[in-house]
Amino acid sequence: MVELFTFDCKSGNNSMTDLKRTKFKILTNHELVTDTTKYWSFQLKFETKEPKVKIEFENIYKQKLDTVFQITENNQQIYLCVDKFKDYSSKSLITKAIEKRTNWNLKMTVVHCFGIDNSELEIIPKKNKISAKYTYWEYPENSNRKKKYVIKKTISEQDIVFIETFEKQMKLMNRPNGGCTAQAYYNLKVGDEEIEIEESSCSGFDETELLTKLGIK
Repeated sequence: MVELFTFDCKSGNNSMTDLKRTKFKILTNHELVTDTTKYWSFQLKFETKEPKVKIEFENIYKQKLDTVFQITENNQQIYLCVDKFKDYSSKSLITKAIEKRTNWNLKMTVVHCFGIDNSELEIIPKKNKISAKYTYWEYPENSNRKKKYVIKKTISEQDIVFIETFEKQMKLMNRPNGGCTAQAYYNLKVGDEEIEIEESSCSGFDETELLTKLGIK
C-alpha cells in the first residue's frame, strides 16, 4: 500500500497544504484505499502494481507540476513537494529599480491571533553598490511596547536573484479568501508602479526565506 503526503521540502516538514487543494491526479494505474475528495486530509492511501507512479498536482503557487515516483518494497511513501517553485521568465520590479536607480520598497503586515506585525524591506540602488534596509518592530524583553529596529547591509548580484524570485512567487500568492486565520498583506512599490497582495492560504509562504538568504534574519 502506497501513502501520499503533502510536504514542504525546503524545511523538511509535513505541509499544512491539504491534498484536496493540490488538485492532484494519479495518472498511472491504481486503486484508492482512502478517498480525500470528500473531506480535508493531508494523507491518502492507494494500491498499485506499477513500479513507477506519475502524479500531477498544483504547488502552493498554483503552478501545475507532474512528477514520477519510484515505488519499491522499501519505499511505499510519496511526498509531494508543494513548495517547489517552477521559475518563469518575467521582468520584475527589482530589475526596473536597479535600471532606473529607484528604490524597491516592500511593506509587510501580518495580522494573527496575537496581534499585528509590521516590517519593511527597502532595496536602494546607488552608483557603486546596492543596499538593503530592513525595518521591523518587536517587543524587547520585559517590555509591553514595541521597539523599532533597523538592519542595513550591502547586497550582491546573487541577492538580487533571490529578491526577483521572491517577487515572482509573491505575485502568485494573491489569495484574500484562503481560509487561514492569519492574514498577510504585501505592498510593493517602485516609482509609480505598485502591487498589492493579500495572502491567507496557510501555505507557509512568507518573507522569512528571503530575509535569511539576504543575511538579514
